[in-house]
Amino acid sequence: MVVASIAVLALYFGSSIPVSLLPSIDIPRISVSISAPDKTARIIENTITRPVRNQLIQMGNLHHIESTTRNGSAFIEVQLRHGTHTDLSFIEANEKIDQVMNLLPREVERPRVVKSTLSDVPVFYLAVVPKDIHLVDKMELSEFAEKVVKRRLEQMHEIAFVDLHGLSAPEILLTPHPDKMTALGIDEEVIARELKNQSVDIGNVMIRDGQYQYNIELGAGLVTRYDLEQLHIGIHQQVYRLKDLADITVRAKEPRGSYLWNDKPGVLLSVRKRDDANNFVLKEKMTELVRDLQENHTLVDFHLHNDQSAILEVSYQNLRTSLLYGIFFSGLVLFLFFREWRLPVLIIITVPLGLLVALLGFYMAGISINIISLAGLILGIGLMIDNAIIIIDNIRQHATFSLQTDEHYVTGTQEVIRPLISSAMTTCSVFLPLILISGVAGALFYDQALSITIALTASLLISFLVLPVLARLVLQKTGKTVADRHRMLHRWHQQWIRNILKYRLAIGILFLLLTVSGYFLFQVIRTAAFPAITTEALEMQIDWNENIDIRENEKRLTSLLEVVGDAIDQFSIVVGEKQFLLVSEESGINEAELYARLTDASMFEPVRRNIMDWMSTQYPRASFDVYPVKNTFDHIFGQEKAALIAYIQPVGQYEIPPMDEMDEVIAFVSDLYPDYRPPPEDTYLEIWIHTGLLETYQVEYSQLINRIKALFNALEVTQLRSSDRFIPIVLGLNAGTDLFNLLENQHVRNKEGELIPIRHLMEVKKSAYYKEIHSTLSGEAFTVHFDEYRQDIADRLKNFLASGGRFSVYFEGQYFENKALLGQLTSIFLIVILLLYLILAAQFESLIQPLIVLLIVPVSVVGAMATLHITGQTLNTVSMVGIIVMTGIIVNDAILKIDMINKNLGKNMDMHSAIINASERRMRPIIMTSLTTILAFAPVLFTTGMGAEIQTPLAIAIIGGLVTGTLSSLVFIPVLYFLMKRVA
Repeated sequence: MVVASIAVLALYFGSSIPVSLLPSIDIPRISVSISAPDKTARIIENTITRPVRNQLIQMGNLHHIESTTRNGSAFIEVQLRHGTHTDLSFIEANEKIDQVMNLLPREVERPRVVKSTLSDVPVFYLAVVPKDIHLVDKMELSEFAEKVVKRRLEQMHEIAFVDLHGLSAPEILLTPHPDKMTALGIDEEVIARELKNQSVDIGNVMIRDGQYQYNIELGAGLVTRYDLEQLHIGIHQQVYRLKDLADITVRAKEPRGSYLWNDKPGVLLSVRKRDDANNFVLKEKMTELVRDLQENHTLVDFHLHNDQSAILEVSYQNLRTSLLYGIFFSGLVLFLFFREWRLPVLIIITVPLGLLVALLGFYMAGISINIISLAGLILGIGLMIDNAIIIIDNIRQHATFSLQTDEHYVTGTQEVIRPLISSAMTTCSVFLPLILISGVAGALFYDQALSITIALTASLLISFLVLPVLARLVLQKTGKTVADRHRMLHRWHQQWIRNILKYRLAIGILFLLLTVSGYFLFQVIRTAAFPAITTEALEMQIDWNENIDIRENEKRLTSLLEVVGDAIDQFSIVVGEKQFLLVSEESGINEAELYARLTDASMFEPVRRNIMDWMSTQYPRASFDVYPVKNTFDHIFGQEKAALIAYIQPVGQYEIPPMDEMDEVIAFVSDLYPDYRPPPEDTYLEIWIHTGLLETYQVEYSQLINRIKALFNALEVTQLRSSDRFIPIVLGLNAGTDLFNLLENQHVRNKEGELIPIRHLMEVKKSAYYKEIHSTLSGEAFTVHFDEYRQDIADRLKNFLASGGRFSVYFEGQYFENKALLGQLTSIFLIVILLLYLILAAQFESLIQPLIVLLIVPVSVVGAMATLHITGQTLNTVSMVGIIVMTGIIVNDAILKIDMINKNLGKNMDMHSAIINASERRMRPIIMTSLTTILAFAPVLFTTGMGAEIQTPLAIAIIGGLVTGTLSSLVFIPVLYFLMKRVA
């Protein structure tokens, strides 16, 4: 009844456990995004980024800070020390921003502070595209996406936030009639002044009327386009309506970013889920919502893509497959070995029951179902089956000499309690120290270590408290069914052990050779963060390195689509500056990010070569990269930094010198590292106003600036207060886009009303500067990225810069991070070995015998790595989980066998008899547990698809390791025990 109650509670509470791709983990990183669309990179760096960065440097627990400033925007990344409470740091960062706002230009928007979490990776992207661009314009589509689709999505409980890109905002353009303006002797300043005067907000004013009090709201003002048209302007004692003096046009604001789906403009929505939401429920609701939207809005198409939950679905399927195959094959193995149909019933009952208990533990510990915790469940299920087989076999062995009816259930279980607890503790001890790793990896290992501990605890509880009771209920007349049908096998086994002990020196040498071969094998096996998944999509990042606008950017991308032809059936392109509120990095107008789905996964390499050849031929100045579409693990574990980064800083000054003053440094670096490419430049048109001539011609400075802005339709004078938004009102002359012709033919009125040629008052120069300005803790730096670490490169560059005396340099990069991580892993590995040794020493009450188990593990790992290497697989996150699962089983077998040998010696058996008897009694459970696991994972080797590609390294590592480990348990443990006992 207690077990049934626990199962009911687990079913009830387990259904409410969040299902997500990754655990909810805060990353110790704060991002600050700065937007200043009308300012150059140098101005933003000097007036905004530097003050903000200097303020953020004062944050507590600061580890590193780096900023990137470009035209119109800047991005500051604050890295905190591992273990910092990011919620408090987020509050502190906002306080620092509030303190520095008084030092920033008044027109600058408050910088946006974002706290990073693993849930920042969108689970879906939804493209909203018109079926016919002539029936739905950009502004209508943007309003529909923002007010209808976004709201519908955010009404779902599972969705936390929806971000948008590709929106087209409206603005009102006033174009004065030049003939009327000339006839009246006025310019656009008059219209701008009247618009500002009639847009004044009265503010929050209250009046008292006797005992009553009222708020005053200004009834007049510019609310609709009609109000704007009927605006009256007094000129020379005459009153004119605005629509009689200027054309009033509602148009889309000049874009700085756009979105293309195939060759059509659209809006892209990125969907982020809540931490406590069920991923599968969200996907089902998303599919239903898209279907409903498509049925009710026939002029628009909806495309759901980049589903990041696919890996979670595969992991869930892997768990279900492991559960079903494990139950089936363990029952089959038990039936073949014991010819007993009731034994599989025990497996069918106990394994799902153990899974329910583990889920109840997940709920109580606040752990979600994700790809990290699922790995713990898979390991737990494997050990549940192994524990069940071992206990059942031991109960049946004791049934042959049991004197009382139920004594064999007690003694058969008690005999293996201690070794199985030790086995579970050794498995946990492998994972628990991994939480000491700094960064995201350590946080993820914390979730994994906790899930594995819960799964193993559930396994032990079911094995020791439930399984004997169920065995008593299911197995009846056990003594009649345990007759030894394997006497021939046992006689063969006795001879086998005698021969092993006879040639123990030769077997010991073989053991040493296998162990040493692991070192050389580790040097040649390929490593990766995640298994290589055959992808049906590619990603591409492009920086054209030319001062092109959005239209030219889109035109070039459309030409690129024509090049790839029918090999790709779906394009999603983020063009120019990203409008997303949550971005990991800023992008410029002349950049683009492309996602393309292939018609056939085998076409990736031909398409990639085709794109690279076309880009290199047509746009040799462009920087680009084509790679398979990244999954979530690539974003988390991918090594984004270059192997070696040199930060070159000028001595005695804040700003890095212009490019022409860095020619000597660039030339030296190019000779030192031929693959080096100088940083991209932006070309500026600088307007120099002759202030002395302004006084001579009696022209006001502000009037000249406004005139120049009006020439390019960029003079925003006020805003139209519509029902739900503020629409900017821009005064423009629609004079064209050729700067030099405009300045040649345009005039400005002076204080006397005379027309003065603009070209006499200013001078235009072309100049080039860095496209991006990088800064770190110590200020601005000229950064050089090297794809490989070489000590001679670092030394020669340092000596060259030191000889000139103008620059200093310090180095960072992935090499140093990997080196620090390797140092951590080395320390943690020593802790793991020490914990394993101490646990086993307590189990065996010996300082020598734990070495036998520790020596068996490397041989099994060698078998796993050799199998991975032969089959062309890599050593990655998934295969490492397989190795750990395999290690848990092998350690379990070794502990049980050594424990039985010790018990036999405690019964005054001689050494040979104790080893032979223990080998006989543990031979069947060792073979059965290995066979069960091998057969459970064998079907994976014959399946295809994404699920198979993820699970294949796991299966290969387990199968290869178990084959080697089982042979080691049968061969090496007797020999090692014999040799060490003699030495001791």
